[in-house]
Amino acid sequence: MGFLQSLAAALSLLSSLSSAGLFRDGIIGGHEAQPHSRPYMAYLVVQRDKVAGCGGFLIREDFVVTAAHCAGRKLYVLLGAHALKKQESSRQVLDVQKQFPHEDYSEENLENDIMLLKLQTNATLNQFVEPLALAQEGEEDPRERAQCLVSGWGSADADGENHLSELQEVNVTVVGRKRCDRDWRGGITDNMICTQARRGPCVGDSGSPLVCGGKAYGIVSFSTNPCNLRGFPHVYTRISTYQPWISKIISAN
Repeated sequence: MGFLQSLAAALSLLSSLSSAGLFRDGIIGGHEAQPHSRPYMAYLVVQRDKVAGCGGFLIREDFVVTAAHCAGRKLYVLLGAHALKKQESSRQVLDVQKQFPHEDYSEENLENDIMLLKLQTNATLNQFVEPLALAQEGEEDPRERAQCLVSGWGSADADGENHLSELQEVNVTVVGRKRCDRDWRGGITDNMICTQARRGPCVGDSGSPLVCGGKAYGIVSFSTNPCNLRGFPHVYTRISTYQPWISKIISAN
């Protein structure tokens, strides 16, 4: 499928998402981002039995990172976007050549919830589309109470009634892993990072980056339903753990 066909198909799917009310469960407690201020952000149109949406982020001109639970039969990657419902000249719609979900991903507990997407054609890097740096292997996690940023597309309330198509963002506060594990009554591993409840991502933001000091340290993985329940931190896949795996996949493809 060529680029123009991909563009038409993706825009058709985005229209279906809008009419079906699937722009929901997005950033909670945040605000609209300055247009194109997060040029690494990707919106994924996921074809399954029903069309779904996920977040992601560009790390090279030919690779996007997202969550493994965002896999589907067919994926389109939308880059350079701010308002999904508008025709923006800055946007690029790209086919995914191959999906690389982590081989040890667990649907049961969302362990190893990371996936690389190899793009069919390279993204054109410009002021609207730029890669995001990653935390490196062995790099320390953001300290407890550190302020980080999460961006994504979706509604501004936990019940998904206030549908928005503009990119939203929110500052979030890092929670220590021991406290997070206690709050969740177990299941939080060294491969995860947590931020405080009430403000943060929700279902439609799966795969979006947790950005601290200009680097991605985490990938939005899971939270409660609804997404703002007090006492249950938001959970992210810890990127530094997976740097050897990321390098291996990229080198082989």
